[in-house]
Amino acid sequence: MNLLQANQIKYNHVIRLLMVDHQQNNFNHIQLALKDAGYQSQGKLLDDLSSFEKMINLQWDAIVFHHAYDFSYEQAIKMLREKQKNVPVLLLSTIDVRSPEALDVYKLGVFSILHPENYDYISIMLVRAAVFTRILRQKQKLSDEVDKLQQQSQSLVKNTDYAVAVFHEGVHVSVNQQYITLFGQQSADDFIGLPIMDVLCPQDTSQFKKAYKRFAAGDFSESPITIDTTNSQCQEKKLKLQFSHINFENENDLQLIVLTDNINHDLEHQSKSMHDEQSLLHRDSNFFPYIQTLLSTNQNICLVFFVLNDLPESLFKLEWNAPGQFFVSLQQQLNKLSPHALYHIAEHIFVLCISNPNHEAVQKYLDQIQPHLPKSIQVNQHQFAISIRLTSTTINQRISESQLNQYINQALQQSEVTNHSDTPLIDSQISESALGAHPTESETTTAVSEFINETTEQPSSSLMIDENGDTTLVRSLEQQLQQNQIQLRYQQIYDKEDIDTHLYEVSAYFRHGENTINFKGCDELFRQNPAIAIKAHRWVLVEACKHLHNFLPQRPKAKIIVSLHSICFNDQDLINLFAKLVSLINSKYTHPLILHLKESDIVLCMEDTLKFCQKVRDQGIDLAIEDFGTTEFSKVILPRLGIQYAQLNTKYSQLLLTDDGLVELQERLDDFRTHMPDVKFLIGELNDMTIFANAWNVDIRYLQGNYFQAKQSEFVDSAS
Repeated sequence: MNLLQANQIKYNHVIRLLMVDHQQNNFNHIQLALKDAGYQSQGKLLDDLSSFEKMINLQWDAIVFHHAYDFSYEQAIKMLREKQKNVPVLLLSTIDVRSPEALDVYKLGVFSILHPENYDYISIMLVRAAVFTRILRQKQKLSDEVDKLQQQSQSLVKNTDYAVAVFHEGVHVSVNQQYITLFGQQSADDFIGLPIMDVLCPQDTSQFKKAYKRFAAGDFSESPITIDTTNSQCQEKKLKLQFSHINFENENDLQLIVLTDNINHDLEHQSKSMHDEQSLLHRDSNFFPYIQTLLSTNQNICLVFFVLNDLPESLFKLEWNAPGQFFVSLQQQLNKLSPHALYHIAEHIFVLCISNPNHEAVQKYLDQIQPHLPKSIQVNQHQFAISIRLTSTTINQRISESQLNQYINQALQQSEVTNHSDTPLIDSQISESALGAHPTESETTTAVSEFINETTEQPSSSLMIDENGDTTLVRSLEQQLQQNQIQLRYQQIYDKEDIDTHLYEVSAYFRHGENTINFKGCDELFRQNPAIAIKAHRWVLVEACKHLHNFLPQRPKAKIIVSLHSICFNDQDLINLFAKLVSLINSKYTHPLILHLKESDIVLCMEDTLKFCQKVRDQGIDLAIEDFGTTEFSKVILPRLGIQYAQLNTKYSQLLLTDDGLVELQERLDDFRTHMPDVKFLIGELNDMTIFANAWNVDIRYLQGNYFQAKQSEFVDSAS
């Protein structure tokens, strides 16, 4: 067995084992043998056909077959083949491995025959099987990527506007119509069999031959190259040649894409368009949870978009940080026009949300701010003309993230064509050459204030600014803190291993008009009002710890999880409070208090978080990541901070609804564990029996949702 592969399995991977047996004892012995050998394992034990059919849809490193009630190992192997699952099957049997009977078993496709009581040998063979499985999986992944690239290349040859040709040993074997037209011929037959030099006719022959030899050897580091052609029939005299490898008719050939000046411009424009289309929501992971929070407390919301029509090309010729400064300055100017929190969801799109919108008031607001939209942005003494258009859309039901993308795309597409009768759309097409003046403070305040006066008839959970610059939401929160009217709710979390049997998440709420606002939906409020944020979190921590102290005589092992906003990380007084809270709880067990830190907050202030984590641990408090798996930094955060608890983002809960989703979820979990093998995952929103039951089929330690326990005003033990 490859020693490197074995060590990778030992230190970076968890061996996923599916065992078919009706005795728990054998399963326990195998896992113990793996542990003694230094390997981590996670497994599932079953003994019936229906469970087996369901479980093989998940990803396993090996299947161990011993005894089953209603099916045989032959049936199991047949089923795996039908579902195209390349998982090695280890048969536990007393069959002599040198006998003809064993040979017949191996011919059926069994990976290995093992004595059922030789647990150490079984563990060794399991490691070998896991290495084999992961090699197969990697091979399949690479094969799929090659196939995908092949399909893209073939599609490019057939459908692209670019001139494309394929060469075998320097001779044309395939060309597209654009290539034919570029070189002034009538059909592909005019090229097939011709050497590349006879068509391209490079002016510098020796230099081209040297470059072509490198490409033929698989070295594309200098591609593309530019040549001057002497071919009199070619419509362009300067050609940019992009060479790449292609598998054409089972031969390793070279593919050439010829880029002229016009074609190269079109290619860059198309690439930018594709990037823009896919980039919605990628800049701000807080936006979708914010929308969900608003929709949970409001019948409908209106999204108002500020869309930047074009980015000034000269901006990217300045210093490396100029684009960043450009967007910061733009957002600052747009904030002056916005009575609500403004989100930068994509490079060219800013959006604000209005709860329970009054249609006429929204339309009037758009009309009022349209003349005051910024027409230029200054960056490092350079002035850039900009053009912004306004559009909006209304959402009146709970939606998924993909559906939100569809809403946004539809609104943006409509705004490019015409105004819709039900959706207020405004286009502010401003000339690139017209550098207008910025709105004055009085003009901006008037436009915003008039809009607020017409929308305050409806209760809203969004941040609302009045003429004095204060906020009604902040006043509601501050008043209820003074009167101790903040509502705490507790939800018990189920531990599959029955160790943390009384673990509760604490949620805090306050009233605003007719709405109940969850602290988790107040990120923007807390960012803009750090003093009230720290005061609110301090209140929640103290009250929750008091309740826990009173509950401990009934359940001594009880623990609580409390969310903490990043604004509190640098508050030394709050950090000093933690030691007092641990003493107040007075638990016989370690880490009775766990702090939830949101992933998006951690990413924004990684260094502050590192310092905070160390200080908190010194006080005997544990840490967990909330809303995990929402950024590209998810894999980095776990080992960097050394946090072993992670609550998955709610989008992962939706994967539990389908068999394909279960497989995808398990693969994501395995990927996360390669960076932090000991991480313990929690998944929420398990509000019915089906999704709760499906959560048992993936390697997640903690389950949370209304099916096990709805949020309660007091500690309630649902595990007893």
